[in-house]
Amino acid sequence: LRPAPHLRALVFTAAAAALVSIGGCQQLADPNLPQTTVFPSSDLNGMIVQLYVLIFWMALAVFIGAQPALLFGWAFVTGRRRAVVIGALILLAAAAIATVVTGPRTWLDYAAILGRVSAPVTTPHNFTPGAAAYQAGVPTGVATTIQIVSSALVVAALVVAVARTSAEASFIVAVVASQLLSPVLWDHYAMLLLVPVAWLLERRRWWAAAIPLVTSAATLFVNLPAAIYPIVFWIALLAVLWVGLRERRQAPA
Repeated sequence: LRPAPHLRALVFTAAAAALVSIGGCQQLADPNLPQTTVFPSSDLNGMIVQLYVLIFWMALAVFIGAQPALLFGWAFVTGRRRAVVIGALILLAAAAIATVVTGPRTWLDYAAILGRVSAPVTTPHNFTPGAAAYQAGVPTGVATTIQIVSSALVVAALVVAVARTSAEASFIVAVVASQLLSPVLWDHYAMLLLVPVAWLLERRRWWAAAIPLVTSAATLFVNLPAAIYPIVFWIALLAVLWVGLRERRQAPA
């Protein structure tokens, strides 16, 4: 049997989130951020175990961050209460396993990290709309206004998507919106753009193939401005919203 469209989108999102969690270890490797000291790293085996702990820790961060909270909200609003319950149980299980494997101190370290990377405008290496403007030389006050306006427009787009598009389209809009609403948008989070790109390509919007190319490793030597990341996230969100609205208008009554 072919799974329902929104379930296929959920699978794509889960796969992308797993890749994001692995890529996110580079943030935890930053010497300026607090590190877990549960396992020794004086030998090769200790370093390997430490790497797996960091991967698991970042995966947990993906689970309990603002991004999945918005997806839980989408599931609740669209009547998918069972998905909310299952997601909450998975969240509790992941938290319990993390506590057993890494120790209670992990939560203190994690809270310290969140405290240092929660500023949407001034956090280093951040790629939110406000942070991109700030890095381009825009004053902090103006950059903060840009961030607030962007977030308000994202919420408006999400409301329209839930009310006027299919479950599949609104889910994908929620996935992209969750990143634009997050106070921290790392560059490797662009992996999640594969979800809307796949959806758009399925509908023969071939131009969407350029989205992952712009944010891929192929552009590392081009020195693109930081603004490219919030721009492509916005393009993906608006494209899915526009195509979703057209499909709903063209659907037979």
